[in-house]
Amino acid sequence: MNSTTIRRRRTLLVWSRDFAESPTAPWLCFLWGFLEGFAWSIIPEFVLVPLAFVAPRRARVLVRSTLAGSVCGGLVAYILSLTFAGPLLLERAWLVTDPMRDSAATWLEQSGALGLIHQPFSGVPYKVFGLQAGPNMDPFSFVVVSAVVRGGRMAVAVLVAAAVGWTLGRFERALEIALPTLMVLYDLVFTVGLMVVLLLWTDWSSVL
Repeated sequence: MNSTTIRRRRTLLVWSRDFAESPTAPWLCFLWGFLEGFAWSIIPEFVLVPLAFVAPRRARVLVRSTLAGSVCGGLVAYILSLTFAGPLLLERAWLVTDPMRDSAATWLEQSGALGLIHQPFSGVPYKVFGLQAGPNMDPFSFVVVSAVVRGGRMAVAVLVAAAVGWTLGRFERALEIALPTLMVLYDLVFTVGLMVVLLLWTDWSSVL
């Protein structure tokens, strides 16, 4: 491997680490989490995990910023659910299927705020719950349960990413060389996972 390639890959690692440790990174996490709470469909862990991986020391700051943004965005969705805008946004939501809407509505109707427990690992976007939450619970319950269930998933993801990043970071040169490949694999796995979720939550009887 020539020195130019190694320098390019080292620059990628240094740039990624510098960005993750900069004041901009928490704001990016907050903004991503905020938009995902009522409009955006890509989970905040998509950016949170790589940042925690390259800068494990910043993991706590990054996860707190992400969770704060996510809950604030969810609260916006909650407020919108009490207006005519909520159903309109829900109907036009990107990467959201009818079974997702129906399941979230059923969970909320049956369990109130505790219906949010289904969100983190169901594959149903957070905003699908938020945009239907208003008639089923008070805002305090929504915020508290959201923070617990969303924060739990984020904490686990960041803990794993930071632990792996800290371990591999002890082998600086190997990480410099492997980082571009790891980034491509991460994007590929995430894309495949998103496609699988959409396939599982598609009503094929109405498609065929």
